[in-house]
Order: sequence, then structure tokens, then C-alpha cells
Amino acid sequence: MNRLAVAVALALACGAARPAVALTGREVIDTAQKRNGFSTWHDRAGEATMETYEKDTLARTREVDIVEQTDPRGEHRTFMEFTGPSDVKGSRFLHLSPRGEKDQQWLWTPSARRVRRLGDAQRDENFFGTDLS
Repeated sequence: MNRLAVAVALALACGAARPAVALTGREVIDTAQKRNGFSTWHDRAGEATMETYEKDTLARTREVDIVEQTDPRGEHRTFMEFTGPSDVKGSRFLHLSPRGEKDQQWLWTPSARRVRRLGDAQRDENFFGTDLS
């Protein structure tokens, strides 16, 4: 009986000591897409904080509400409204991905009080003080 208990304990210890098999980069991406990707959601909303850094120092923080929608035809929309700080509060950004057409980006700011479509050249510019483009 003691030999059996020792053998089982030794087998369990040896099995637990084996290193776990590492996932490849592709496997990590595939797993993330299954959990969080387009296959598991159609609409979602959330709040986010965008932080920008200059030489490893926090320079700016922006608060934003985000709503994403994917319709049955596969068209995707992302709407962002900045909620803080006060210099960007109320600014709104809309990204449209119509199926079979070129993506569109639209911007509305309280100071301009009008909607402006962002052209291709403007997409490479910084976005509200961030590297996001």
C-alpha cells in the first residue's frame, strides 16, 4: 500500500513539474479573436482612458465613451465621445466601415459646431494629441 501511494505521489509530482507548452503568436491571436473578436459580439459599449506619453512621462489623459456596432450585412461603426478633460469634452468621432466601400471618418467639435469629414491625408495626423490615427 505504501509503495502504491509513493508511486502515485511521484507520478503526480513528475507530471506537475513538466513545463507548460507555450502558445505560438498565431494561437494567442486566434484565441483572443474567439473570445473578443467579431465572431462573439455585434454591438458593445464601454468607457476608456487614453493616455499619451512624452519621453516616458504621462503627458495627457483623455476619457472617452465608445459604442461599436456591426450590422447583419457586416458593416461596422465606431462612435466615440470625449467626456474629459474640458478642452476636448463633447468632441465626437465617427468611423464607418461600409461593406464594399472605403472607410469614412467624421469629426464634430463643440468649438466648430459642425461636422467635418476627415480625408485620407488627415488620417495620418495625430488624433487628439495621440498616436492613434
